[in-house]
Amino acid sequence: ANPNIIYARGSAYGDKGLERDTGGFDGTAFWTRSGVGHALTPEELGGALPQGIPAFGDSIGGMNIAGGIS
Repeated sequence: ANPNIIYARGSAYGDKGLERDTGGFDGTAFWTRSGVGHALTPEELGGALPQGIPAFGDSIGGMNIAGGIS
């Protein structure tokens, strides 16, 4: 390990509990299960939006990790 590099790890479901080692993917962990898809769906649409922007959760997760380090 290089002491000049900061290493960080993010987990979709947290570091405790039964699902801590479960892979988290945008469509399941972030978009659907978190409720983001529901929150961003306009009422007049009449149903849930399909997954939106690719890597939406990845970019937000990365920003949260970077903010936690800084």
